[in-house]
Amino acid sequence: MADSAINSNIFGENFSSFVNTLKQFKSFDKLIAPVREHCCCGKKVYTIASRTVNSEEIFPVFTDINAIEPPLLRKTSQDFLRMIFCNPAIQTILINPLIEQAKPGAITGNAMKLDRNKLSIMIGSLESDAKSEDIDDFVKKILNELNQGKLHKANYISSLAIAQGKARQIAAIYPQLLINLRLYQDAYDFIKIFPKNPAILYYSAVIFRATGNFKKTLEILNSIAEDVAMENKKKLQKAWIEMSLGNFKEAEGKFKELLNSPLEKSEASIGLGMTLSKKGLLEKDLQALNGSLHILKESLEIPCGLNAQAHFYIGNIYFNTAKYQESIEHYLKSFELTPTLPAMINTANAYLKLEKYEETLNTALLIALVDLNSAEKILSEFPKNILARLNTVHPDISTIQNISQYTNIFNISKPEEKELPKKNLQSKSSETISTENFTYEILKPMYPETPPKTKNLKPPFDATETEQKQPFDNTETTSPIGSSNPEEKQKKELPQEDNPINIISLEPNKPIAQSDRIKTDEENSSKKPENELKMESSSRIFSANIQNAHKTDSENDEFMTRAFKLASQLENDFDKKIRFNIDGITEIEKKLRIAFIGERLNHQQKLELILDCSAFLCYAIKEKYRGKLIKFSDFDPWAWPMLFENSEIITYPIERLWRLIWLKKVPDTGWLIRYAQYLDGLFKTTDSALDSGISAVKNKIRSHPEKIIDAQTEHKKIMILNSSLEETSLIKLDRAGISEIENSIKVRFKPQVPPSSEGWKLLRCYAHIFVEILIKELQVRWFNTEGNDGQWSMYSPWMTFIFPLGKVYKCAANGESLMEYFEHLLEEKKQHI
Repeated sequence: MADSAINSNIFGENFSSFVNTLKQFKSFDKLIAPVREHCCCGKKVYTIASRTVNSEEIFPVFTDINAIEPPLLRKTSQDFLRMIFCNPAIQTILINPLIEQAKPGAITGNAMKLDRNKLSIMIGSLESDAKSEDIDDFVKKILNELNQGKLHKANYISSLAIAQGKARQIAAIYPQLLINLRLYQDAYDFIKIFPKNPAILYYSAVIFRATGNFKKTLEILNSIAEDVAMENKKKLQKAWIEMSLGNFKEAEGKFKELLNSPLEKSEASIGLGMTLSKKGLLEKDLQALNGSLHILKESLEIPCGLNAQAHFYIGNIYFNTAKYQESIEHYLKSFELTPTLPAMINTANAYLKLEKYEETLNTALLIALVDLNSAEKILSEFPKNILARLNTVHPDISTIQNISQYTNIFNISKPEEKELPKKNLQSKSSETISTENFTYEILKPMYPETPPKTKNLKPPFDATETEQKQPFDNTETTSPIGSSNPEEKQKKELPQEDNPINIISLEPNKPIAQSDRIKTDEENSSKKPENELKMESSSRIFSANIQNAHKTDSENDEFMTRAFKLASQLENDFDKKIRFNIDGITEIEKKLRIAFIGERLNHQQKLELILDCSAFLCYAIKEKYRGKLIKFSDFDPWAWPMLFENSEIITYPIERLWRLIWLKKVPDTGWLIRYAQYLDGLFKTTDSALDSGISAVKNKIRSHPEKIIDAQTEHKKIMILNSSLEETSLIKLDRAGISEIENSIKVRFKPQVPPSSEGWKLLRCYAHIFVEILIKELQVRWFNTEGNDGQWSMYSPWMTFIFPLGKVYKCAANGESLMEYFEHLLEEKKQHI
C-alpha cells in the first residue's frame, strides 16, 4: 500500500494543501472572533459566539479586524488558538465564514475548516520557525519535541511527514502523540489502515484503555503474542488499569517493576507518581503523598510526552496541601506545554484561595471565553463585597469598530445559514425559586391570551463530534490528565517548600451545597426560619446510588459495546465512516424506521436492534456531555437515567427508542434528532436561565417537550417501583389512596424534622402516587418540570396551576392536609367543567 493512499484514508483530502496554507497563515499577527456579552454574578463577561450551520456547530474566526461587527475578541494567533484548544467541546472552527455578523465585502479568499487535529497542527506551526521545518529525520525531530512535552509542535512536524508521503515512516510514534493530545478518534483512524501487528494492536489497546474500556483493553493485550519487547508494554497498560480502578497497591507494584525498563521508565514514573498522589489524598497517606511529589518531580527530568500531566498532578498535590502558590506555578507550566481547561480552572481556584482576587477575576474572564459555566462557578465563590468593587477589564475585547486591517487569503464559497435564536444566559435574580420551605399553594386559575409557549433552547447537537469514538468511562481515573477540579482541602497549616506534608493540612473543607428551598416571592425577602426542612433533590438520590450500583461498570460494559458493533456494521453496510455525532444518530434513526416500518423482524430482533441503537445514542451523549448511564438491574433499559458531571440534569435517552415497542408505530421523522438538539441547547443554558416553579407559571413558560418526556418517564419508573414496595404497593389510586398517603406521612414523618435519605425516597414515592391520582381524577398535565421536582407544576383542563409533588413535601414538612387540597381542586372542577 502506497503512502499516498494512506494519506487519503487518514485525512479525506489532499493534506499537503493544508500544510501549504499554514505557511501563509503565519503572516497574520492576530485573529478575531465574535463574542456575546453575559452577566455573571453581576459582572460583565464575554464568551466566544458559536454558530449553527447545516446542523453543525462551528466557531467562526476571522483574519480581518474589519470583517465583523463588535463586540469581538482580538488576540495573537497563537494565544487565540491555544485558548480554543482548551475546551474539547469546541470541535470545529471555520476561518472567515460568511455569517450574519460579517460585514459585506470584507472577506476575500477561501474559508478554511479546522477540526481539533488540524487546530493542533496549526498551533504547532505557529510555534515553529522556518529553520525547524528543515527536516531530514522526521522520527528524530518528532521524538525530540514529544519528549519535551511540545505536543502541538510534534503534531505539526508529523503533518509535514504525512504531506510528503512518509506516513509509514512515523507510524510507530504518531499514534502515541495523538493519544497524548486526546485525539483518540484520529489515532484510531490512523492505526486502522495498517496491517495488524503487535505494535498496532498495542496502540489500539492504549486507545481502549484511555477511553475506559478496560475489558477490551485486556482482550487485545492478551491476544498479542508473547514477546520480551511487548511484555513490559502490556504490563504498563495493566498498571494504568489498576490505578484507574482504584487498586493502588497493585498499580504501585506494577509501575515500580517498570522503572528499570529504559523504554517504559518515563511513563511508569508518572504513573507511579499519579498512583501515589491518588492514594495519598484518598487515604491521607503522607508517605505516599510525599513519595508522589518526589517521583513526579524526578519524572520531569526524564524525556516524556506526559510532562504536562506531571505538572498538573504536582499542582493538584500542592493545592490539596494548601501550598497554593506552588500549585499555580505547576498549573501554568502544564498549560504552557498543553493548554487545557482544567489547568485554567485550577489556577483560578488557587488564586482565589490566596485571595488574589484580581488575578482570579482575570483568569475567570479568560475561562468565560470558552466555558461560561465554569467561569460563573468561579465568580460565585468570590466574597460579594469584594467582587462588586473589582473592575472588569477585557484587554482583548473590542466593543467599537477598530481601524487596523489585515490581509485575507481565504475566500467564501457560499453563504452560511443564519444563526438560530440563542437563549439569554443572563442570570435571574429575585425570581429564582428555592426549594426548602414547602410553601406552594394552588394558584388562581389563569387564562392566558395565547397557549403556553415552550421556551426556546439553543440547537443543535454538535455535528462534528469525532474524538473518543471508542468506549470512554467518564471517571477521573480513566484519563491521565486528572480531574478538572482538585479536591479542596482546608488550610490548617501551610507546609514549607519541599518539607514533608503534615496531616493537618489534609483536613477537607465542608462542601458548599446549593440551596434547595421552595419559597414564594414574598418569602424570598424574609429571614429564613431556623427549623426549615431541607429537601433532597431527585438527582442527588440517584447520584447517591451510582457508586454502589455499578462499581464494575467501567470494567464490563457490555451494553456500550453494542454501540461499536453497530457502528462497524453500519460502516460495512454504507461503506462510509460512522461517527458518534448528529450524522450517526441520523443513521440509526433511519435504520430503526426501515426495520419497524417493514415489519421484517420478530419481536426479539426488534428488541436487539433497539438496544444496539440505544447504546449508540447513549455513547454519543456520554462522550459529548460527560454523562454517566446508570444501569439499574431491576428495570428495563428505558428506565436507566443518564446523569452528568457538575449538573442536576437527568435524562432518559433509551426511552426515546423504547417507545417503538410501546406505541407499535414509528414516530415522525427526526424524533431522535430533535432530542439531540434539545440536549445541546440544554447544556448551553445555565440553570438560572431556566424559569421554574412559581416564576415559570406566572410567566406562562412551559418546559421543553423533551423535558416533559423525561419527567413523565421518571414518574412512570417510580410508579413501577411503588408496586414492588411494601409501604406503597397497596395504596389505591383513587380518592381513598390520598387519605392513605396522608395518614402514612403523619406516622412516618415529623413536621420540621428533615427526613433521612431513605425517608426522602419513600416520600417521593408517595408524591408520585398522589400525582397519578390527580392525573386519573382531574386529568391534570405537566406544565413546567425545571429545577427540583418540588417545583414541578401541572395544569388542569380549567387552567388552574398546581404543584402536587411540592404539596406532598409540604404535608411532611408542615403537616398540611392532602385531602383538603384535593377537595379544593374538586370544587374548582365543578365550577369550571
